Amino acid sequence: MKTKATPILTPDEAQAIIDIPKATIRPMEWIPKRSPSNPQWMEFVSVCRIENEIREDLFFRTQFRAAKTQVIGDSTIRYEAVYNAAITAGGERIFAVDADDTQHTNKVGVGRPLYKSALRGRYHMHTWSAEGYGYAEPIDIELNDIELLVDFFLLRANLTLISGFIHPLRGSQIELEI
Repeated sequence: MKTKATPILTPDEAQAIIDIPKATIRPMEWIPKRSPSNPQWMEFVSVCRIENEIREDLFFRTQFRAAKTQVIGDSTIRYEAVYNAAITAGGERIFAVDADDTQHTNKVGVGRPLYKSALRGRYHMHTWSAEGYGYAEPIDIELNDIELLVDFFLLRANLTLISGFIHPLRGSQIELEI
């Protein structure tokens, strides 16, 4: 029988990390994510600085996959853009905001309002629970662009991007539907 590992932080410790002012240490630069199975993903990752200390165990990560249309025979399948932003501590996502259409079911979060519930909607926010990562609640605000989601996230994570936000599609051509 698989034993669950003890979470690296308590919810109060995770919240204290989220609440303290932080900043990225490098300017925003999107790079292709190393994923042979899905090469369309881009990401930006930076270690965070708290006051004068660079925390090598604390990261800001944001990922993006552009919307796309796939034609298979007579069928046309439209995929919405998928994107997220997260703070990780010790390799664990302690706070994150996601935009995707994949159904999420809360398997952790005993005693929290949506424990064991399936979320509806495209946008949700992950917060740390006593059992660790995996609890999320829906976001009712329309975050229909990665810049809106990142701005929403930065405010709640008390995080500053040192050079400001740069859109992952900046400088690229996009297809217009006619």
